[in-house]
Amino acid sequence: SPLYQTERPPASMRSTAAHDDFVALSLPDMDEASSSQMLLMQQDQSSAYLDGRSEAINSIESTISELGSIFQQLAHMVSEQRDVVQRIDANVEIIDTNIGAAHTELLKYYTNISSNRWLIVKIFMVILVFVFLLVTFV
Repeated sequence: SPLYQTERPPASMRSTAAHDDFVALSLPDMDEASSSQMLLMQQDQSSAYLDGRSEAINSIESTISELGSIFQQLAHMVSEQRDVVQRIDANVEIIDTNIGAAHTELLKYYTNISSNRWLIVKIFMVILVFVFLLVTFV
């Protein structure tokens, strides 16, 4: 191939080692028009690459911006929920107090009913005694 030319030193300078051989590339001579054309092609390729990278960076930037917006909304929702949780906690404490008071009142009512039963039984017994006395003596 005309691009690859092996240059060998003269026979007097040659050594027996294989590492002394080398390959030299010779590029065909370019005129000014073809060299400027190659420069334009390289610039177009690097410009296209840079444009692609710029679009990718803009896409990443917009994605990060959207994520920031989502996290701000989430932080706002969490702060709103904090108030709700505090209100629920306060309501639970009130309910616990009310349940304790209701239990106390139910115990009072039960003792009251129990004592009233004995009163009713006593009154019924007295009435039976009077009826028995009335029937026997009359």
